[in-house]
Amino acid sequence: MKILQINADRSRRAHDMAYATAQQKGIDIIIASEPNRELIKKPGWISDERGDVAMYFLNRSVQVQGITRGQGILITRMSTFSIFGCYVSPNIAIQDFERYIDLLIGMVTAERRESLILGDFNAKASEWGSPTNDRRGHILLEASAGLNLVVQNTGNEPTFVRREQKSYI
Repeated sequence: MKILQINADRSRRAHDMAYATAQQKGIDIIIASEPNRELIKKPGWISDERGDVAMYFLNRSVQVQGITRGQGILITRMSTFSIFGCYVSPNIAIQDFERYIDLLIGMVTAERRESLILGDFNAKASEWGSPTNDRRGHILLEASAGLNLVVQNTGNEPTFVRREQKSYI
């Protein structure tokens, strides 16, 4: 199964680019953090309660057996595993970030099956390529270690660039 994860920054153009890229590369699922709220109302998209994370299944043979919508969390269940799509705003307090991660870890644990967790946590850690580390990154790494999760992002290229700013999802 091939998955494309993006942060669309609410942009229609980012959605169009993601869709074109997905078709070109044979992607099965697009997972978008900060999707365009109008576009995810169209058929085929599913989203969390706030419209902060959404999934689109290009491969119609992928059978979703269940969906759970939270705030900044969207879970889709297939026959043998679950996919968690996540988004955390960079503007929330660290205590709220910790509560979000605790909730997410509780949900992953409750699944009792293989899980793939994708998202934009607005957290920095060298383990996924960021040149700096922050408190959020530390919290996320501790939670990941507790579940024996493996970071898959190589961080070779920044996933966001604006002027001097760079970040790595």
